[in-house]
Formats: sequence, structure tokens, C-alpha cells
Amino acid sequence: MNRHYKITEGTYFFYEDNVILFGADEVAIYFSVEHDEDLWTLHKHGSPVGVEKRCETDRQKYKKAGLEDIAGSLYTITGKWNVEELNLLLENSTGYVKRFLENHHIDVNLFQPKAKGRIESTKIQLEKKEYGDAGARPEV
Repeated sequence: MNRHYKITEGTYFFYEDNVILFGADEVAIYFSVEHDEDLWTLHKHGSPVGVEKRCETDRQKYKKAGLEDIAGSLYTITGKWNVEELNLLLENSTGYVKRFLENHHIDVNLFQPKAKGRIESTKIQLEKKEYGDAGARPEV
């Protein structure tokens, strides 16, 4: 199964075996961080509304089960990403998240438990020059 993003006229299109599954102006990633092992794991990616809803649902389930530490290790981040980096993230869902964020100049220390200024969800805006444009928009 070949899954990847392409960007066309500023819109991200997600393909599976050359079939467009969705398009969005920005892509959200939902990930967790296990600091004891420095393990950053991608859980979901895609349209921001759906990804953020899934993360919040998971947070609430963990909190309800009394697992506050796990709930506090879940994050979403939305932005206009470099498409090559985004595809590398899909290929390396465990272990590449931290490098992905660092490569987009995001301070990974913000994702530390009990860190000053710790964030759960944020929207990142990158300059267009960072993510490029691949030409005309494909038929959807």
C-alpha cells in the first residue's frame, strides 16, 4: 500500500495507491511522547478537525480511566508542512516525530510534562517557501 501526501496549489492531497482520500489546506498530526524512553509516536494525521477530535476523545478516555499521565502525553499540531518531511513521518511513525518537529524549527521542549508553557494543541504557520507548490490541482 502506497500512502503519501502531495501538495498542489497550496492544498495537501493524501493518496493511497494513487487514489485521493482527502484534501486539506493544512495537515494535523496527533502524537504521543513517552519521555522516559524519548519515544515520540505518530497516532493519526490528516484533516485538522478530525485529528483534533480524535486526540481529544482519546484524552478524555484516558482521564476517565484515571490515566492522567497518558492523557497528558497526547498532542496535536497543525500546520503547512514540508511535504517531503510529512511523507517521511508517515514512513517512520515511531521515532521520527521529534525530528519532524525539529526540522520545522519547533521547540520540542514545549512537549515536556509539566514544562513551563507546555502545550496540548497548537497551530503552526510555516512560510509558503518551506512547503512549496507542485502545480495544478488534481481532480477530486
